[in-house]
Amino acid sequence: ELRKRDNDILQRILLPDLTDTGKLNLPTTAKDRKNISLTNRRVLDNYEHLFSSVSALSKDARLILLDFMLERVYLLVCVPETAVIARNIVLAQGKGMDNEPIDDFKGLVCFRYTRSEDDMYTTFDDWDDLATHPEDTTTSKSVGRDMVASACLLRATATMRSKIIKNDQVYALERWLRHDLVKNNYEGKQFFRRHVRPACLALKRFRCGDYDSFTWGSKASGGLREKLVMRLRFLRRLTGGVGCTKELEFVILELLLRAGGAKGYKSLSLWRLDEYLHSIELAALWMITESPSAAQRYKRCFDMLDAIDADLLIDDIPDEAKTALLDGLSERDFGSTAGGRRIASALLERINEYILTENKLDMMPDECLVQIEPVLPPKAGGKYWKEHWKNKEEKEELSQRLGNLVLLSRKVGAREIKKGFADKKKRYEEEVWPLTRSLAKLDAWEKDELLEQQQVNEGLIKKAWAL
Repeated sequence: ELRKRDNDILQRILLPDLTDTGKLNLPTTAKDRKNISLTNRRVLDNYEHLFSSVSALSKDARLILLDFMLERVYLLVCVPETAVIARNIVLAQGKGMDNEPIDDFKGLVCFRYTRSEDDMYTTFDDWDDLATHPEDTTTSKSVGRDMVASACLLRATATMRSKIIKNDQVYALERWLRHDLVKNNYEGKQFFRRHVRPACLALKRFRCGDYDSFTWGSKASGGLREKLVMRLRFLRRLTGGVGCTKELEFVILELLLRAGGAKGYKSLSLWRLDEYLHSIELAALWMITESPSAAQRYKRCFDMLDAIDADLLIDDIPDEAKTALLDGLSERDFGSTAGGRRIASALLERINEYILTENKLDMMPDECLVQIEPVLPPKAGGKYWKEHWKNKEEKEELSQRLGNLVLLSRKVGAREIKKGFADKKKRYEEEVWPLTRSLAKLDAWEKDELLEQQQVNEGLIKKAWAL
């Protein structure tokens, strides 16, 4: 380590610094641990883990371990004397050391593009705090290394208007960094504070569904706030589990940053945010139904960003495209694949929440969406289903449609799913989801009932997205 304050614990261990009882003089209470730096805490945690493991060994086992270490383990300790040497070490970590593109980018921001040595280490510590896994700290400002990597790649994609391939991540991130530094005439320290940290926090809130933490959460009125949350939930379900919609995440992140008053952007009103999110939802539906190529998806996303930059409304889709979209949702076999069930789950949650908000009722918490169930089981052979679904072809065709799927707020097993409709009605009566609960009023579940429910769902989709 370069700084003395981060060498404190390691120095006590290696010198060693002993108490009157012959033990190492190390922090033992939570209060003492809180007052030391992050680096010192890591050294202490590693030492205590190693000490507890070795203490459990017998004397003979310790000697065998020591012999093994002397013969097979080589330890190289490097203490850089200057910032230049330290920077070269950070940037030149070899393969096989869990070194990812985001680690190289961290070195660029903290060292190569920052002049003051104090600023280097301040930024480096701030980055470490941000990248600490949330479970390993009590602060709400930590998001984890993977979240930092995702946020930086999404921001770079949006800023440079370019798809980033895996083998080009470091160079793409540096292009984003250099572009911003030249444009704004500042250094890596300011870049981290203006772009990296806000993007990471916003992405974490979006992916975790923590919408109340956004600054606009307290500004939006009841009806508008519910609409925003409803749209974000739908997009979060899709981008988090459906690969063909993943590109939309960098557009969503840009909007959330602007709505939150990010520096360098014109402030975005909440009504305009709602309009843009509506357009992104339509883009998601297009991606689901049309299965466009990656190039087409990226072009659609970049066109939306251009409109947002120009403070223009995103062009609405033509009537024929709306018809094709509805036809695609109507004819799709959602229940036949895991990806299809995730899409159906997002769609059903969205239209159920539309019903709740239209009736001035509270939306359901995230934990209420537990499972999606086919009312008519595709492979059921029970007495009820044999009597009411004698046509095997119709059963296979309709059992995977959206009209045959319902949301559940509690988990049920395969045995319950295969039961007859009379048994299922009892469960549906107790459901919190309005569309599921409405099925309890029916006397049977046959072709006519299924097709009628399909029309109900399509009508709600039309209303929810003004199609």
